[in-house]
Amino acid sequence: MGVYRKKRTSHREFRPFQPKKTQNEVFLISLWKITFPPLMKCIAIDDEVLALELIKSYVDKIPFLELSGTFTDPFGAMNFLSQNKTDLIFTDIEMADINGLQLISSLQYKPMVVFISAYERYAIDGFSLDAVDYILKPVTFDRFLKAVNKAYDQYNKSNNTDIEFKRSPSVVSAPDHIFIKTENKHIKVILSEILFIEGYGDYVKIHCTGKTIVTLSNMSALESRLPENNFIRVHRSYIVAMDKIEEIERKRIKIGNESIPVSETYAEKFFRILNNSSL
Repeated sequence: MGVYRKKRTSHREFRPFQPKKTQNEVFLISLWKITFPPLMKCIAIDDEVLALELIKSYVDKIPFLELSGTFTDPFGAMNFLSQNKTDLIFTDIEMADINGLQLISSLQYKPMVVFISAYERYAIDGFSLDAVDYILKPVTFDRFLKAVNKAYDQYNKSNNTDIEFKRSPSVVSAPDHIFIKTENKHIKVILSEILFIEGYGDYVKIHCTGKTIVTLSNMSALESRLPENNFIRVHRSYIVAMDKIEEIERKRIKIGNESIPVSETYAEKFFRILNNSSL
């Protein structure tokens, strides 16, 4: 009786047909890479939920950032980092059980880090861990964006990117406006038109060129949304636009027909910034 032998066939790996790219397709792919630079994956760590919500709102405005997670528990963040590639960490410092400095020091693989703290005293320790930046709370979008752009520059250099993104359209500049809720609608307010802001208990009056807008808010919440390079708190009830100040005399600021007081609490910082900007 004969023995049946299965005919041997050559087993070759199946590969889908891949047509050769045309010159036009190669050009379009290159254009895509220029227009849509690589996303930088980040996480945020803070034991305060409101602080995390603020960071999330800022990240949402920046097209080259992707927020992979937010953590109130530092150990949860450490576990996530051990299993997921992360390019950038935003972390508070003073937290329960382990602080942000200890957390970063403990990582075997260290992504870039931006420390966010209410205290200046940790800055030297933060930069000794090669921090990209150190931001003091309350965090404005303008200051947050400055730190992110520094991190993105480092990210592109470390990844040997063949395209210079330093002045890419995707590296967004600070916004020129904010939206303010008043009654049942949101009003667009051009930042360059703001003269000063006045607090009235639970309400805030935004004095602009040619109009005044009243909104249900508090001064601190509104202050956090303004670029710190031009808006400064000078009193519990006043924020002024530096470029709208006409004169200052005996701790009184003149803007148009208004005389705005500078309180002792804010005087030192205000006059320090004023002196730095003076010739």
